[in-house]
Amino acid sequence: MPKKVDHDARRAEIARAVLAVVVRDGAGAATVRAVAEQAGCSTGVLAHYFADKGEMLGFAVGELKASFTRRLRGIREITDPTVDPRRRLRAVLLQLLPLDDERYDELIAWFALLTLARRQPDPAASVAAGNRDLEVLVSALLRDLGAAHPEDVAVELLCLVDGLALRHVFDPDRLTRTELVRRLDARLGALAPGPHR
Repeated sequence: MPKKVDHDARRAEIARAVLAVVVRDGAGAATVRAVAEQAGCSTGVLAHYFADKGEMLGFAVGELKASFTRRLRGIREITDPTVDPRRRLRAVLLQLLPLDDERYDELIAWFALLTLARRQPDPAASVAAGNRDLEVLVSALLRDLGAAHPEDVAVELLCLVDGLALRHVFDPDRLTRTELVRRLDARLGALAPGPHR
């Protein structure tokens, strides 16, 4: 009797292998051969699940976004609409900062895959969709907060978080995890509410 394979689980396992290779060795090292070796399978198995490297990388970006979304859904402070919108907004933005090893690795993988996404349509589309989803979420929280120009402020906050995260990667002694939180809190504290509705 043939062995039953859970194809969705196998694709997710391959995506985790992509991310492991990217975090350990960089985006350029995420070859089909290296990913197959990390996943403990042959390149033929990868070819069964993904038509090419671009599709494989695009799927890995999607899995990274799905992991982030699952984490957000597991945080009551974010999902409970009775929680103050400023606390909900802060909780979302904190999830984008590398405040623990898991988020640090996700950040490294995300930024590394961004470099590949510029040249390959599958990951590029996935990255662009993820960025838009975050802008919509942050804009909605800002709207709940009564902030003026929530769409513009959402882009500014996400750029701030991206910049803080990237600077932390290159200068973690100067821009510590505690300092990341302090700077985010300072910016959130300066948010002015918009006109009353």
